[in-house]
Amino acid sequence: MFKVEQHSKTQIHERNLKLYKSIINSNSEHSNFTTDITKMIVSCNIPLHIVNHPNFVKFMEIYTGKVIPSRFSITKSMESQSKVVLTKILKNLRGRIYFLHWTKLLTLDSGP
Repeated sequence: MFKVEQHSKTQIHERNLKLYKSIINSNSEHSNFTTDITKMIVSCNIPLHIVNHPNFVKFMEIYTGKVIPSRFSITKSMESQSKVVLTKILKNLRGRIYFLHWTKLLTLDSGP
């Protein structure tokens, strides 16, 4: 135990810990940015291929100061976000029965 405490007070450990925390923080910020840009692209009905367009990439990098996620990253983010949305929808649908008839959606409450 003494060696661990002694090691944790060394300059090397403190420097590496600081580096680790900065990497974790930047990964979290990048993840939030990817999620936010994915939501923006989907909600604004922007074609996904736009994220590869050089003018879009240049514009976004200049005005956001961030590297734009690749189309692959956006697609993966869309998959994870769709799972979140579907989970929320299913949670709200609990206790209800839905019938889909052509273009009409009929709702019946199954509760008391």
